[in-house]
Amino acid sequence: MQHSERLACQFGVPQGSALGPLLFTLYMSSVANVIESFGVRHMQYADDTTLCVALEDANTVPVLSDCFRAVHHWLDLNGLSLNTDKTEAIVIGTSSRQASESPVTSVDLGDVSVQTSDCVKTLGVILDDTLNFNKHVNAVCQSANYHLRALRHIRKLVSEETAKTVACSMVQGELTTVTLSCTRHLPPIFTNYSSGAYTEITCRYCHQDIQT
Repeated sequence: MQHSERLACQFGVPQGSALGPLLFTLYMSSVANVIESFGVRHMQYADDTTLCVALEDANTVPVLSDCFRAVHHWLDLNGLSLNTDKTEAIVIGTSSRQASESPVTSVDLGDVSVQTSDCVKTLGVILDDTLNFNKHVNAVCQSANYHLRALRHIRKLVSEETAKTVACSMVQGELTTVTLSCTRHLPPIFTNYSSGAYTEITCRYCHQDIQT
């Protein structure tokens, strides 16, 4: 049996290995302690980390900024960097709250200025700034329709029962993904949604080359 050449990995996780996803999850797990020390709600999945804070008073944004700066420092120490191109921010609140207050166009987090958006996609779910889910429903319908229309290429080759099974599995897959994501991701957002505005910062991390 031949083996590839062995190389020392001082930072990060080798990509392409069977244990890569699990190792990266373990590698990133300790950043949760940094975030929790600031009392900021967060969710983690692979290389996606979401920070959530309720806009209750003027001290909210400085706390979020300090937390973000500490996360930035942790990333530098562990050979990672923030992917600013995939970092998003959204202010979620009721329609009346959004109309009564000055719009937030950007969130300054240390040296990074994140422009707010009217919607963000997190774990397959499109969240809009009023949580009406219209954009997400439209996206799911378009995706399901695309897959169902693709069945016409093989419809004459399979029985009606088989076609129904394939069609249901395609649509069910779309809905199941959404259900699992909402069950884990949305509860902390809904907790504060009814009482006022809510800020969600979605951050995605990537590897950074370290010169030694």
